[in-house]
Amino acid sequence: MSKVFVFAPADGRFNVESAAAYGVITRRNPEGISPFNTDQLTETLSETVDEIEPDSDFVTLTGNNIVVALAVALTLSAYGRVRLLIFDARSSKYVERTVTDPTWAQGDE
Repeated sequence: MSKVFVFAPADGRFNVESAAAYGVITRRNPEGISPFNTDQLTETLSETVDEIEPDSDFVTLTGNNIVVALAVALTLSAYGRVRLLIFDARSSKYVERTVTDPTWAQGDE
């Protein structure tokens, strides 16, 4: 089953229930790390990226912009693609988009 990775706190500010239509909600908010401490964030988020299955899982664009941007960049760097869920406020639903890095070649790590 697909997973939907959410990099936002589960404190009620971010309602991601409609994203469950795409898979199991999997929260990975890096607690206790300042969004401005990008070195520590990158290290912590790299562990989560290892859990992502790029052909079936999604990353939501929900939460702190710095955290989400790093998560997307790390996923794109690791797999050459990332499946995103973008919230459409007009329809109150998430929309799926895939971003692919055309310069990425597996094994060029």
